[in-house]
Amino acid sequence: MVSAPPMAESSRARWLKRLKLAFTIIVFAVLVVSVDPVAIAATWRRTDPRWISLALVLIPPNLFCQYRRIVAALAPVYPAISFRAAIRPLLAGLAMGAITPGRVGELGQVMLLPSGGRTKAIGTLTLMRAYGFLSVVALGLAAWMANPALLRTDSRTAVCSGSAVLLVLAALTGVAEWYFRREEHFATGRLIRKIRGAEGVFAGVKTLSGKDRVRFCGWSLALSFVYLTQLTFLMRAFGAAVPLWDGLLAGAVTTGIVALLPVAAGNVGVRETAAVVVWKQVGTNAAAAFNGAFLLFLINVVLPGLVGIVWNWWESFRAEGSARRRP
Repeated sequence: MVSAPPMAESSRARWLKRLKLAFTIIVFAVLVVSVDPVAIAATWRRTDPRWISLALVLIPPNLFCQYRRIVAALAPVYPAISFRAAIRPLLAGLAMGAITPGRVGELGQVMLLPSGGRTKAIGTLTLMRAYGFLSVVALGLAAWMANPALLRTDSRTAVCSGSAVLLVLAALTGVAEWYFRREEHFATGRLIRKIRGAEGVFAGVKTLSGKDRVRFCGWSLALSFVYLTQLTFLMRAFGAAVPLWDGLLAGAVTTGIVALLPVAAGNVGVRETAAVVVWKQVGTNAAAAFNGAFLLFLINVVLPGLVGIVWNWWESFRAEGSARRRP
């Protein structure tokens, strides 16, 4: 396989950055036009703490689903991994993901795993994220087909388009699984051997079984249910009178859009814009949609991420203290 010239690669990278910048500007322009800062502040003053409390109560189930998913990804590489060894990278990964587009920084959590299996763990965690992405997008498409009005489309357009995209995703997933589980990669084998650590990453992918992939999807869907329930509760906290089923569908479409557009750090702006556009169709005003989506990010990503940062700081502090006390 012949790689593209460096100048061509840099040109593509520049155009990709420009495209992301343009889209980010458009996203924030939509926010500025759609959301009144005065209305946002006023909505905060009229919050219902009961619904916020219910959303906070669901943080442990949210983290449990994430923990079970990450354990499923790490078990083939670290069969005897403990709760402590898995939960610490999870929390730290949330902090790193909060400041990177599409939360790809979460993969930095491998640096907190035991040495000797980190390269393989990158492969298993990447596949876990890939199946999580597919689950979120598939759920969003299904929600759109169930309620086409969420994107202002008719039923025929939603069903035909949604079904077509689902079939394409299934086909691409099948081809990718077949290709990367082969012993020899006839098109990219030479490139993989040249990239440092790439063979180890693909070796990690090959340690995962079909059951592991089912676990990724199962825990991702369970996580989505908890997440979308939290989002509905927060929308109610800011005054939205939305039934749970309608909230779950609107939330699924919102998160599906966010998954497809990973252009902003922590998805800030994209998530809120998608919420403003989608939740308007279920009677939620722009200020409530913005606040609900942003608060969901704070309680599910920023708050646990801060716990992870403090925990890692404390562990580093203890390790330095132990090293100084040694003779």
